[in-house]
Amino acid sequence: MDDQNDEVLDATVPDPNQPAPDFNSPRSKAYDPDEFRDQARKRITYWLLALLTLLVTYAFGGLFLIEGKPSFDHLKSLVEMLLGPLIALVSAATGFYFGAQSSKKKDES
Repeated sequence: MDDQNDEVLDATVPDPNQPAPDFNSPRSKAYDPDEFRDQARKRITYWLLALLTLLVTYAFGGLFLIEGKPSFDHLKSLVEMLLGPLIALVSAATGFYFGAQSSKKKDES
């Protein structure tokens, strides 16, 4: 068995007019957990608002397409079953997001 390795490390600079690269520390900012929390809250809020918009649009659109002219009982059951809990969820998430932002602004000033 031959233990020789044929690989060669060439550490020369390709252009003699350019200096070799130096080893500076990478430029990065300090970790801020609030920034990541804010991004997550924002994403959740936008997703919930999109979900609310889609569900309301498709629920009422489907009700009018299927029923033609829906009765009051159908509209009432749709609103009770779908809109109440979903609006509560979206309003809680948006309130939590904007409440966290307003408390953050109070702490900074």
